[in-house]
Amino acid sequence: MAPYLPQGGGATGDLLRAFDWAGAGLGPIGSWPASLRTSVDIVLNSPIAMVLMWGPRHVMLYNDEYAVIAGARHPQALGGTVPQVWPELWAWNRVVLEAGLRGQVQRFERNAMTVLRNGVPEEICFDLYYTPVRDESGAVAGVLCTVLDTTNRVREERRLQDTSDQLGRINLRLEAEGAAARAANVSLSQERG
Repeated sequence: MAPYLPQGGGATGDLLRAFDWAGAGLGPIGSWPASLRTSVDIVLNSPIAMVLMWGPRHVMLYNDEYAVIAGARHPQALGGTVPQVWPELWAWNRVVLEAGLRGQVQRFERNAMTVLRNGVPEEICFDLYYTPVRDESGAVAGVLCTVLDTTNRVREERRLQDTSDQLGRINLRLEAEGAAARAANVSLSQERG
């Protein structure tokens, strides 16, 4: 029987297969438990950004779509820990991961975060779905996060809301001007009469 290697995953899959996981604290790929193997195969082959944070150190394993979100942090983020890779988000992530490791499923929609992307702070909006991943004993060994970058959608909705608010103010002003014109017409009609 051939030794296990995660399948698929594009460029990030290639990096993941070549990575020294023993140095990251997960041991060699061939010794991974079935739960970790299966989870990694799911992550690598997902068309949606996913990151698996495994073990008490929250070692990160992710796919090509998540690499886009990681930006300049990729490929160094692969095999890194969440507090090391995302220090500006660690206070928030710590609470979420603690809940995930207790077995809680969590979802956060339109979650705005300021992240350092390519060295520049940027507000990004995500829909985040956290799922506990259990090992062979039934204990939670990791947390899987599915990530949808909703920044453009949220920005467009804000722009549309701003435009709608402006149109509402213009409409109120026009209604007031129309009422004033009607009142002036009534007054003029009364003067002529």
